Amino acid sequence: MAKQATKSAPVKTKTDEFEEEQMPSENLPATTGGDVPSFLAEMSDEDKKAGLDEASQYQSTPLAKVIHPTALASLQDEHGVGSCIVGGRLLIGFGEKVRANVLFFWPSWQHRRDNADSHADGFIIEETFDPNHEIAVTSRNPKLRNPGYKDDPKKFYTYCESLNYIVQTVEESNNVPKGTVFAVKWSLGGNKCAKRLNSYVSGVGVPLYANVIDLEVVKAKNTANEWFQLDWSLAEAKHERFITQEMLLPSKDKHESLKLAHSHRQLGTQSEADEAAGE
Repeated sequence: MAKQATKSAPVKTKTDEFEEEQMPSENLPATTGGDVPSFLAEMSDEDKKAGLDEASQYQSTPLAKVIHPTALASLQDEHGVGSCIVGGRLLIGFGEKVRANVLFFWPSWQHRRDNADSHADGFIIEETFDPNHEIAVTSRNPKLRNPGYKDDPKKFYTYCESLNYIVQTVEESNNVPKGTVFAVKWSLGGNKCAKRLNSYVSGVGVPLYANVIDLEVVKAKNTANEWFQLDWSLAEAKHERFITQEMLLPSKDKHESLKLAHSHRQLGTQSEADEAAGE
């Protein structure tokens, strides 16, 4: 039996006001639309895509959010510290896993203010997809990525490399239905998880979207801090590490659609600022 999410006493922090603004106004919408009527299901693949060319260029997905001790008190109380939510719904509690296939990957580099700066207009100042951009180059250099403010050396900027994935659940998990598509963003302390995943999928010999991984929240730490973050692992049974034949064409179509949106720089997440506040 899966472990229950670990709960802690509500902690009111200065990020609460910001997070309240970012809370989803509605529950996570259904991603499949229910059972398709037979007369529509029997249409040709070409006819099914009619009118979707433009729409597929502009996409946004929910973002997986890990509940930290500094998160909104109401989120801690409802879901528990160490849990992960998607679109306001519980995906997994601490100690649980959810199986998902990886649909798409893209890197970005974000220039952020220090969260300690109460005068910051927003947490993400600038983002680039160009690996040769000054932000990208600075993000990859540990000696340069935390420059201090010119007028206050106690405060600093953070240049951050973010490795981003769109995944799709292949099973129902708590309040999130099977087939739900959402984004996972690994940065800062989670960067190594993403690079380990990239190394794995690059050597398997199948398309990216054919890979199935288990997502779980773990406790991570370094010499200075300890935090919760999403990590991934593989099923013991090797056949469970790949999608089924029935999922092949739909997953390929979703991959191509996300690739098109990214090529037009119109692929984003619905709560990027909220994710930044929770780190």
